[in-house]
This record gives sequence, structure tokens and C-alpha cells, in this order.
Amino acid sequence: MSGLVTFLKPHQDEVLGCDPLKEATNAFFRGEERGEALLFLLANQCAHFSINTPEDLIEYYRALLSLLFLRKFYEKRDEDLDSQIRPLILKGRVKGFGKQFYLQKGYEVLATFLFENKKEELDFKQLEKGAILHKHLPHPMQTSEMGLIALYFGLIGNDDELLHKGLKCVEFSLSLCDHKGELFQGLWQDEADYQAVTHKETFALLFKVASELAQSSKLQMISESFSEKHYSDPFIQLFNHAFKEIAFPRLSQGLTLYDIDRSLGFLHYQFGETSFVCSAAGINTGISSLHKKGIHIVSMGPHYAPLADSNYYGIFRLSNGSQEGFKDLKIESDETQASFQGWTRIMSPEGGEESEDWLFFNLEAEKEKVDLTVRKSHPNELIPLYYVFFVSADRGYVGEEVELFPGKLDRYQGNVEKVLFKKAKETIEIIPHFESEMKLIPLAGKDHFWSADFLLAFSLKKKLYPYRWTIN
Repeated sequence: MSGLVTFLKPHQDEVLGCDPLKEATNAFFRGEERGEALLFLLANQCAHFSINTPEDLIEYYRALLSLLFLRKFYEKRDEDLDSQIRPLILKGRVKGFGKQFYLQKGYEVLATFLFENKKEELDFKQLEKGAILHKHLPHPMQTSEMGLIALYFGLIGNDDELLHKGLKCVEFSLSLCDHKGELFQGLWQDEADYQAVTHKETFALLFKVASELAQSSKLQMISESFSEKHYSDPFIQLFNHAFKEIAFPRLSQGLTLYDIDRSLGFLHYQFGETSFVCSAAGINTGISSLHKKGIHIVSMGPHYAPLADSNYYGIFRLSNGSQEGFKDLKIESDETQASFQGWTRIMSPEGGEESEDWLFFNLEAEKEKVDLTVRKSHPNELIPLYYVFFVSADRGYVGEEVELFPGKLDRYQGNVEKVLFKKAKETIEIIPHFESEMKLIPLAGKDHFWSADFLLAFSLKKKLYPYRWTIN
């Protein structure tokens, strides 16, 4: 890598203002001469990165680990570059967010290995069915990334324990997939931190790696549905390249798929073209996500006004990791029906987290018919409470006359009506069985509101009144 600084100077105009991470990754895969020079820009970007939250730390480490992967792949060493990288590794270590933030430890171990070729101990706690908790909540993205890191070290070190822990992460992640292998992207995922491409590609790589290790028909279906040619996240592109350098054994063990996890107040159900997941655990996230005939209700749950601010959306209930933690819930499921019933606190209407208000929910499924009933515990006349559905679809219809499209300014506000959503030739109906007011608001999609295209909100005014919907 000698002479890179000299090389960089005449190319500054080309790279200034670019995204060093994407540019360096693309240059590597294209075999461009400037690729190694871009590593200095990427190191400089990491040096100026501010880390104030766990989400910042995750973004920082994804950039740093990408830099370290590229350094490894070029198989050359430059002391000027290494002198910039050493403080970057220390920078990640000193920004601590608690001993239970296992993903940070995973990042640290991987960074040290890539830079020094030294393997530190990688240890983390999982629930019985594979989930990793952080601050008493499951985090699907953190679990999937820890799964990748555990499988990577399990493979290069022939470590059966890490392979087992990594595959437990896979089992948990599979419970978040529908009948077609698509992710329920809204469950346990904060709206503010949601990134559609990163979310999808991280799980896709995890399932691809696992499919080469373990036998599972569902895993095979999911991994085949997403080609590695579609990877666009630089960290995932480079991690995928690193796995290609490893020999994979074929394990005799299969994977266990779970429909119920009482330690998370969790239910997974599918029949025909209908799948849904529910959980009473969460902070600022919904109760359920439902996929039916290609149309997705990416998240549903309580929402205090204003509806434009997702900080007022969702439930507030923690998990202690124990099977006893949600023993008050009714969670039942078999091949043709399911029931999910109980109470949960909801987010505060005054900007805090936990409120004194509770919401009763009862979600019943019989084959592909789904009924939902909710009741609120307290009247609150000053701040309206809604029950909302974030829906991904091409168009929405209210009654027989109103037709709305994503990204448009037109909206519906008025008395409750049957609402029909359409995507290509598929349709679903959300039918209310009560009198009240509702709003149907087109959204922008992309990374906002879990890529939803519509927000459907029903006003909940009466204390303990059973508000019921049928989804079919």
C-alpha cells in the first residue's frame, strides 16, 4: 500500500464529497486502482464519527469493520493507514453502553481479529429460543448480526459452541419470517432506526450462511429467494466476501422453528396465504405485524396524537427473559387457529416512555380469517388515542367512493368505513364493527414507518369499549 498518499492527491477532486464507505467497497469489487487509497478517506470518516447512542455505535462499527475487511482483502500493510486504525479500534471500545450490549462485544472481537489476527473470547447470553436481549427487549437486527459474527468465528475456529449459538440466532430470526420467507419488519423495530435495505440484507446473509450449514426447507426457500447480487449494503457485501473464503462443513442437525416464545410474549401463526406475529413486549413498537396475500400490515398498535410523530406510537412492556414474565397472557396456536390475548401498557401521551394507560388486546385467527378486539383502560379527553395500522399496498379504498394512492396529499377523515387495500391483483379488507371516526393517510414509504404506504387510524374514545375489526 506504499505510495497511496501520493496517489490520493491527484484524485482528491474525484473522491471529495463522496461516501467513502460505498466508494471504497465498490472500487474493491471492481478492481479499481484507487480502491486502496480510499481506505484513508474511510479511516478519516470514522475518526470524525460522533458516537452518542447504541445506534450510532452500530453505524460506526459497520464502517470500521468494512475498513478492516478491505484492509484484510488487499493483503498489504501500510503503517500510515494502520496508525490511523489503531485509535479507531480503541474509540469503539471506550464508548460503552452496558455489559448486556452483546453486539458491541461482538464488534470488538471481530475488529481485533481482523486487525491483529488475534481471537478474543466471544461470549453472549441468549434466551432458550435464540433471542438476544438488550435493555430487556429483543432486537432482531442485533440478534442477526451476532448470529453472523458467531457463525464466522465458529467456522474459522471449528468452534461447535459458537456454531450452535449462531444457529440459535438463525432459529429466532426464522420466527420473524412469513409463509413466503419475507420478514415481518415492524416487530420490535423502532421506526426512527429502521433502514429497509440494511434490515433485509443482514437477514438475507444470515440465512444464506446458515443454509450452507444446516438442513431446513424453510431456510433453503428463504436463502434462494434473495440473490447475493442484490446486496448493496457495503458491510454486508464485504462480510459475504469474507464468508466465501471459508470452508463450510455440512452439519447433520436441523433447525427448530418456534411458534410460541412465552419469555417474549410472542406468537407466530400462518395458514395458507396469511401469516402474523404478535408480542406484548416492546417499547415504542406495535403489538403485531400481519402479511396476507402479498399485502403487509407492517405494524399495528396504539398511537397517541399527533399521528405524524412515531414517538407516541406503540406499547411499553419489558421482558425479563423468563417464561413466567408473560404468564398473564393467553397464547395458543395450532395448525388452523390461534389466540393472543392480554394487557400491556402503552407509550406516554406526554412525551415520556411509560404511561399509566393500559390496552387490552385479543387477536383471534381461524384459518385465514383474523379478528382483533382492543379496549383502553383510561379515558383521556385531552390527547386523542388511536389504534393504527401501517399498511404496505398500492392503493386504498374507503367505502365505495374514496380511492387513495401512496405519496399523494389526498386523505380521508370521517366516519368509520370498511377499508380495502390493493396490491397488484391482491386485496385485503379491514372491517370495523363499531361506530367512531377514522383517518386514512397516504405515506411516503421507503425507510419511513417501516416502508408503509398508508396509515389507517381509528379513534378510541370510550373507556373499556370493545373496538373490533375483521381482517380478511
